Parts: sequence; structure tokens; C-alpha cells
Amino acid sequence: ADHVAFPGPSAMTPDQYCQDRAAASGSSFYYSFVFLEPARRQAITALYAFCREVDDVVDECQIGRASCRE
Repeated sequence: ADHVAFPGPSAMTPDQYCQDRAAASGSSFYYSFVFLEPARRQAITALYAFCREVDDVVDECQIGRASCRE
């Protein structure tokens, strides 16, 4: 998985981090959020960013497991 470098935690708010993390995915799913009202958009963006993080962790674990077997 491609990893995107983000500034340290003090450099942005949690909402900014979620926004950047979701936008960095390049998914067309993310762009559908613009049609939501701001409060819902913020909530779904946070959820989507969380899911992207979990997906990256799972991918890293699977890659680690595969390299251990070789």
C-alpha cells in the first residue's frame, strides 16, 4: 500500500487530519461526501479516514506475514 506522509499531530486538528487522509485516498467514494450537509460530511469523513487507517494496518500485517513465510 502506498503511504502518505502527514505532518505531526500538533501541526493539524483531528478534523484536518481526517480530511487530508480521506482526500489522499483518491477514491471517488470520498468525493461523494461533498453532497452531504457539513456536520454529516465531517462525521463520514472521520469514519472513512478511520477505515483507511485500519485497511492500511491490515495490509501491512498481511505483507509482514507473507514475508515471514518466505
